[in-house]
Amino acid sequence: MAGLLTFKPKLALTKDGTINQHQLERVKRLNSQKFRRFKIDFFQKNDCRVEEYLLDQKFKMLKPIYRTPQWMMVCGANVSLLRQPLLYKKRS
Repeated sequence: MAGLLTFKPKLALTKDGTINQHQLERVKRLNSQKFRRFKIDFFQKNDCRVEEYLLDQKFKMLKPIYRTPQWMMVCGANVSLLRQPLLYKKRS
């Protein structure tokens, strides 16, 4: 019983990841109005394309609770969460 109370789990640190060429190509091909507007605004503010900016960036592993893609978060987009109506529903 004493061993249970003194148990200390070993936590593995997650490594930062970098974006690869395939992922950059996917970002480049995103062509909806939302992504086009974001890319244009980013270029006007930073004087470089999103794809060029993402080349040297590090990405941390995130839980899938965000509606905003991680590459947009790295570029400074406003973060929005997924709609999760059950989180706010009162239990009966």
